[in-house]
Amino acid sequence: MIILVLINLVSGCREEPVGQTPVDSEAPAAVTNVTADSRPGGALIMYDLPDDEDLLYVKAVYELNEGKQSEVRASVYADSLKIEGFGDTEEKTVRLITVDRSKNESGPVSVTVKPGEPPIKGVKESLKITATFGGVDVAMKNTSGANIVICLEVKDENGDFITYDKIYTKQKEGKFEIRGMEAEKTDLRYYVTDPWDNVSDMDTITVVPLFEMRIPHDRIEPMASLSTTDAWWWPLANLFDENTGTGYHTEVGGGRVWPHHFIFNIADGPVMVSRVRVIQREGYEYQHGNPRKFTLYGSNGYPVSNSSDYSKWTKLGDFESVKPSGLPLGQNSDEDLQRAKGEDFNVGSTESYKYFRVDVTQSWSGIEFVAFMEFQLWGSPDGFEFPE
Repeated sequence: MIILVLINLVSGCREEPVGQTPVDSEAPAAVTNVTADSRPGGALIMYDLPDDEDLLYVKAVYELNEGKQSEVRASVYADSLKIEGFGDTEEKTVRLITVDRSKNESGPVSVTVKPGEPPIKGVKESLKITATFGGVDVAMKNTSGANIVICLEVKDENGDFITYDKIYTKQKEGKFEIRGMEAEKTDLRYYVTDPWDNVSDMDTITVVPLFEMRIPHDRIEPMASLSTTDAWWWPLANLFDENTGTGYHTEVGGGRVWPHHFIFNIADGPVMVSRVRVIQREGYEYQHGNPRKFTLYGSNGYPVSNSSDYSKWTKLGDFESVKPSGLPLGQNSDEDLQRAKGEDFNVGSTESYKYFRVDVTQSWSGIEFVAFMEFQLWGSPDGFEFPE
């Protein structure tokens, strides 16, 4: 009895095979007429498939950095596959193997490929880092649209470089803001990496960011009586309450036309505004009433009640919200969603103002109304300090 129980336990612990049960042991034929074209950091390999009824896929096997094995598969409905992840342009050997439904593999067909310049190199060469209010602006070009990471490091108290920020993107061209730096000489080191741990060369730069501070939300006074009428119980004050669960919503229809505008003032006196931040309505990112285009004005004279009178206003800039992925409305990448949580717009005003007006001239839906959650400001107070 004991022997029978042990036999049952052993047989019960055996793993069941995954996938189709092999029906034969005959290896499929190999691919033929293999050619390869260079691609950034990789290559496109093209071939003719064998005439095997049970062919399942073709796989490419190759080595990346430090002998790390990599594999890419293509189904029987494709006659090419793309390999990527190389960190240089040296020639590489790739082995192509066909696999059938019985898991039989053909002998390998070797092909030599010469990868194009890895994306990290071109991105690194394109980087332009300039000092701005509270940090630096980072501009870059990524012509292949590859997934890359821009890494910025600063020196710590021991003189060692440590990570300050990382920018994850696949935009073909972009500009990013790195904030939170003091207005003092700062040593930065920067480089670019990719998902395969390739690393570009590193450079250092010394910058002196301009002073800025976040304007306290409780020192911003909304002037609702001079602004576009709110609706749905979302008053203007919600834009400055530090609560991303509430927002400002203007009327829809009723003869309202662009622009929808709102006016506010800084309680303690004029401020030189360096940038503003728009936090979109969650769940409606890059659609609905979230602002797409707007204009910022400043003034030191009390605003007149006539909303079309701009005689006392000075234009500080026209701004447009940019969706990083460029995907159609209703489709958002992780990068899109992250940007919608706080999109910065550089103002860089050279004058200080107490009163501000924002004209929203287009929403992401195109319908004439505004609905978003927070409007925040940074800048430099003009000869005063905000109360604690």
